[in-house]
Amino acid sequence: AALPMGLQRLYCQRLRFSCRYPKAELFLSELKRLGVNGGATSQLKPGELRRLLLHWPAPGDKEGVSLNWDLLVLLTRRDEH
Repeated sequence: AALPMGLQRLYCQRLRFSCRYPKAELFLSELKRLGVNGGATSQLKPGELRRLLLHWPAPGDKEGVSLNWDLLVLLTRRDEH
């Protein structure tokens, strides 16, 4: 990706992470414990949560719930002009 004018790239690396949970409920409770709510101002109602969980893998699924994300580490400095 292009940097804004006046910035020099010193370091750029993409780090990949993943974790697995046996059930979606454990994944969602971990997010809640960490305070991750995506900026939501209210919690899901019980019926909304049930509908959401219907789309996650079943608890008996060997794979469970997988979460994957990338983190971009970018170090820049301003050009000295």
